[in-house]
Amino acid sequence: MPRKQNLDRIVIQDKEKNSLAIDNKGIHFASSTCKVKVDVMIDNFFGQLNNITNTTCLGAVPSPSNTTSIDRKDARGLRDDVKPRMMALESFFVLLKMKDQCGEPLRPELRPTVRIGPLPCETLQGPPGTFVATCPFPGSSSTEMRCEASVDALLSRLARGRLPGACPRLTTIWALLLDQMGPRLTQASLFQPFLEPGLNLGPRTLTTIAALLNQFRALWEPAGDFFASTTRGQSALEDTIASHGGAQALRRQACRALHQAPTPFNLTLAGPSAVVLATLRAAPNSTLEYTRNMTDSQQLACCPNAGTCTGGGADGSYGREALVPGSNCICGRTVDGSGVAFRTGLCKGYDACDADRPCGEGMACLVDSCCETNICVNGTECNAPGLARRMFGGMGRDARGGA
Repeated sequence: MPRKQNLDRIVIQDKEKNSLAIDNKGIHFASSTCKVKVDVMIDNFFGQLNNITNTTCLGAVPSPSNTTSIDRKDARGLRDDVKPRMMALESFFVLLKMKDQCGEPLRPELRPTVRIGPLPCETLQGPPGTFVATCPFPGSSSTEMRCEASVDALLSRLARGRLPGACPRLTTIWALLLDQMGPRLTQASLFQPFLEPGLNLGPRTLTTIAALLNQFRALWEPAGDFFASTTRGQSALEDTIASHGGAQALRRQACRALHQAPTPFNLTLAGPSAVVLATLRAAPNSTLEYTRNMTDSQQLACCPNAGTCTGGGADGSYGREALVPGSNCICGRTVDGSGVAFRTGLCKGYDACDADRPCGEGMACLVDSCCETNICVNGTECNAPGLARRMFGGMGRDARGGA
């Protein structure tokens, strides 16, 4: 298969990995192990080609990476001058409906972070508690596009391109090589230097060399026939491109065959621990919607199973049902009847409260507690994990440990 190693040469490799190269120094063949090389050295090769074809060009022909001319395409979809094109990643949208631990719309300041694989998404605020993320998908589609650009550049270069310093197109160069070099690159002429008396090569070595020269000719002749322009004005390569429906269809077929198993990427919602929303193998065609909760550390640590102290006094306690799962907090009842998670287990040193005497910012008025009176507790401390001082006794008996 042909492959481009650099802009100054063309290298063709067969399935055994023997290679044939053309550059300004001549024609070069190397075996797959590089133990045997055949170099047909031609001084100022490209200059001689320019003279033979009576063509001139202004200095070295611009390489595909720095050409500034306007791309021109023929009927086969091939460009005269190939420029790298920008490959835009496919994008998709994620609609997030976010609430805090109290069921209220998440504050705009807590805009969630969304990622698809290694790439961050751009998240914008919508209506209260709603965020829209635009995510660039890094998977198979973008890989296919890069593959298509590479195949497109290679096809255009082989069928319509030039080597820097050579004015004729590559197809013309191949035709000239077949015409001018063919009679000189026979098996006999290539083998003759190895028969020099001073070399004293044995029969086994000569047999190996003859086999390698056969490999060279087996690569040289089909390559020339395939890439050279004919009297009809186009090469067998161009005929092959046309038979596949043009360059665009050919590159799509080739690249889709290479990328049939796209890599899956996790769509994640960042936080104290990343939450995987979905695993995607391609960019979705429609907007993905998710409803999720996120803890707002500045809001009260709301909880659903508000409990009360039973027994009262030193013998009072909260039941197991009041424990907040996954934490070391207790869910108590506030003056307005809602639940708030708290850790405080001491009754002394806390302000009394009721509906007419509310607590300060970040505090919650705990009712029906083991303190036999309403007290203000830290209403936000259970938004983060920590050790508990559980209120099992009315006098603030401590009970440290996990829930």
